[in-house]
Amino acid sequence: MAFRIPVTIITGLLGVGKTTLISSLLTKKNDKKIALIVNEFGSVGVDGAILANNCREDIIELTDGCICCTVSDEFIPSMEMLLEREPSPDHIIIETSGIALPQPLLQAFKWPPMQSRIALNVVIAVVDLLAISDGFSAEANTPILTGENVEHHTTLLNIFDDQLSCADLIVLNKRDLILNSKFQGVNQYIDRKKRHGAKVVSAIQGNIPLELIVGQEAHFRSNDSISHTHYIDHDKGSHGHDAYETFAINIRPAKSSHEMKRIVSKVAKNNKVLRIKGFAVITDKPMRLTVQAVGPRVQVYFDRRWNQNEQPQGCLVVIGLKGLDKEKIASELAGVPV
Repeated sequence: MAFRIPVTIITGLLGVGKTTLISSLLTKKNDKKIALIVNEFGSVGVDGAILANNCREDIIELTDGCICCTVSDEFIPSMEMLLEREPSPDHIIIETSGIALPQPLLQAFKWPPMQSRIALNVVIAVVDLLAISDGFSAEANTPILTGENVEHHTTLLNIFDDQLSCADLIVLNKRDLILNSKFQGVNQYIDRKKRHGAKVVSAIQGNIPLELIVGQEAHFRSNDSISHTHYIDHDKGSHGHDAYETFAINIRPAKSSHEMKRIVSKVAKNNKVLRIKGFAVITDKPMRLTVQAVGPRVQVYFDRRWNQNEQPQGCLVVIGLKGLDKEKIASELAGVPV
């Protein structure tokens, strides 16, 4: 069974800091091969040029169009080209244009040829805290055009709402530019608009831990026996009030993949957990179960057989905001019934 390449979608309105966030993530990638698909509304690929100047990644630019309107014509062929490359990337990041509606793009991931080769890892919506705290401009309610004779029949406010409704993780960027009093108001506004279970973090210059988006294959080896707690190392003062911590827990076999998904989903929703990822053993199954959870999105699938030289062992890594109730979370995860 082929390994599925994890994919992250990063969306957000114009000027919120999507490219800055990606640039920040790429500085933390170590030796992992990350491919980028950058979509810009215009004939000149500015974002792609900025990223190319800061990294040596595979970058595919989709310019002069909106990715949600060109899924079959441009996005699918671009993905197929990345999937055929040798060696294949460890992770794919897609940066949508500032006027892209995420839903058509998400639907493309359900197509059978795509579904068997890639795994939608997380949808991130980047929000400009300063712009939201100052209020949307009058132009935000004006219908916009996305190309020659092509109209979205929507407004920036509609796009903003759609981006939030699809997001698993919402990054409130430019935290250093607004006062605490205004920040609380924006936080409440976002909380009313986001979908149930979506997680919210704040950032300065798009600086968030890479661990929040990378697949678990890029984080730890499946046969590691991990049981520890540590703080994610990142630049001091770079995340405003947010601080992150992570720990890993060995888990008992579950009776089914459905039960594993249910337990992980419950833990992710009821705690300060931003992400759960790892592998699980399913009773009477020779296959290793991959587990991915970000906010309300929980995905499980069998990726390969357990090797003859490895002892099947379930292990999940938990990432969340500082103050996690580690004992409670570990108990709920480790107590997966046999």
